[in-house]
Amino acid sequence: MPGRFTCAGRPVRLITATKNPRWRRALNSVTKPELIEETARHYQLANEAFSKDDWEIARQHYEAALNLVPNFAEALHNLGDLLLLMGKISAAMDCYERALASKPQSHKTRYSLATAQLMCGNFAEGWKNYEARWANKNLPHPGTVREAALWDGSPVQGKLLLWGEQGIGDEVMFAGFLPEIIARGVDIVLKCANPRLIPLFKRSFPQVEVVHELGMEKFAAHRPMGDLPMLLHPDLSSYSAPKYYLKAVTPQKDAGKKRIGISWHSNSTATGRYRSISLTQLNPLFALSGIEWLNLQYGDVAELENQAAAANAPLVFDADVNPLADLDHFAAQVASLDGVITIDNATAHIAGALGIPTYVLLPHTPDWRWFLNRKDTPWYPSMKLFRQSQLHDWDSAIRALQQEMTSGD
Repeated sequence: MPGRFTCAGRPVRLITATKNPRWRRALNSVTKPELIEETARHYQLANEAFSKDDWEIARQHYEAALNLVPNFAEALHNLGDLLLLMGKISAAMDCYERALASKPQSHKTRYSLATAQLMCGNFAEGWKNYEARWANKNLPHPGTVREAALWDGSPVQGKLLLWGEQGIGDEVMFAGFLPEIIARGVDIVLKCANPRLIPLFKRSFPQVEVVHELGMEKFAAHRPMGDLPMLLHPDLSSYSAPKYYLKAVTPQKDAGKKRIGISWHSNSTATGRYRSISLTQLNPLFALSGIEWLNLQYGDVAELENQAAAANAPLVFDADVNPLADLDHFAAQVASLDGVITIDNATAHIAGALGIPTYVLLPHTPDWRWFLNRKDTPWYPSMKLFRQSQLHDWDSAIRALQQEMTSGD
């Protein structure tokens, strides 16, 4: 089986079998026959090391393969992903550009380049290359909308179809642009990719028709939600995000202790190991006085309670709240809190969109949407970001967060 690794928030599949016909064709097209076996050996060893997070070994073998075949697009792409994870952003983009020079039809590489460009704030090129995301077979695409033009931001005579894409966090984040479009008086139909969001979105945007499936009605124009930043505020400098735009069921605030929710783990096989934190690492936060800590982590409650007990984490669990089944109920729980501490996951987006003070712990190389070096984010005014100062160093991020909570700034 091919190995899997991630970069800037997306999974990438590695070719690790030297007898793979597609691999053979790719290498045959760029090198001499006598170099194939040695190049293949280095490439395979690099992929295997990468899949085990042996990054320096992987880098050495990718570079050895490229010394033999400098225009080997697959090796350039994978080396770019590796360098991006290592925080070497410029070198990563150079690899992607070299790979595209050799294989310009590679949508996978163009999307990787887009995420690096957006992360660095190169919006002009980044948004253009972000269109390559549609080559991902795992990303649902509604196809051609009957007789509807692609919306260019101009006034619409008729209904505008906006359709959600990617994960729950993506849909929530891009929904931050809806109030601006609603204010223009546009008649909007919003097609949710994730039906669990429908009750929450219907309450939050009563002027919008929110659906999961489309009927036979016709639309004057349509646009994927992920295009809205590029369309409305290409460099984000003119974007003033709403203080909040999601509305949960009226929460019951507790007038007693300060209540903070916490989410620490991602089950994603693609990105989870880079984003997740152990509860034990969060113990410095649990030592703060006057706080009641509520579990916001999705998963089996009994298993989560065992994790908390093993880490001596003083978490309060509510077995009636299951975000995997009922996001509306989960949003109400989040809205009842005084703050949320979370890794990069859907909880961060829901809390930020509800306007709850939210503290997000990020890996050294985050997903593109968190950009680089910023302590804030253009998407959510109530959110603050705490980053690893170096690879795998959660302690530095947690110390910074602890200081923030202690100072009360």
